[in-house]
Amino acid sequence: MIGGRWAGFAVLASGLALTTIGTVGTVAGGSSQPPAAAPQGPEPAEKQRAARTPKPRPVESETRLAEDPEEFYALFETAFRTNDAAFLFDRLHPTVLARYGEQQCRDYSASLSQPDIEVDVGAVTEVESFVYDTDGIKETVSDALRARVRLSSGGVSQTQRAHLVAIDEVLHWFTDCGDPE
Repeated sequence: MIGGRWAGFAVLASGLALTTIGTVGTVAGGSSQPPAAAPQGPEPAEKQRAARTPKPRPVESETRLAEDPEEFYALFETAFRTNDAAFLFDRLHPTVLARYGEQQCRDYSASLSQPDIEVDVGAVTEVESFVYDTDGIKETVSDALRARVRLSSGGVSQTQRAHLVAIDEVLHWFTDCGDPE
């Protein structure tokens, strides 16, 4: 049986893991950059490795955000530590609410409490579409920011890719609130 501390962490980790299905930047449809010129001879091995390693690009967005992902996850961490169900519920993406219903998501948000949780944000990459896939239901969501997030609690850490979408300049998250309606 999983203890209370681990259960809360597992719920958080699985909720964030579900946001990563599918794979923050350019808007889907391609880059405005011209193709690179063909190499003019052999390149040193270091340069060849660097060319193959994808580099995160800064977020390019026409939408001005009231917060960046790091600020959102600082608030998210505080909400988990203090059991701020209102914040966690208010910041759920409407797609989550449509799938699970308001009451189930309110109950789920109220169950999330992890007083020792630490949330560290790594790379934030391109704006992209991703497939929100829970309970056998898939829906493509556009204009999502993808962030690498490390969750730590009770001496256990797990890294996830999470997605956030700005609505009216405020970031919203994705999770699995239970059984779809």
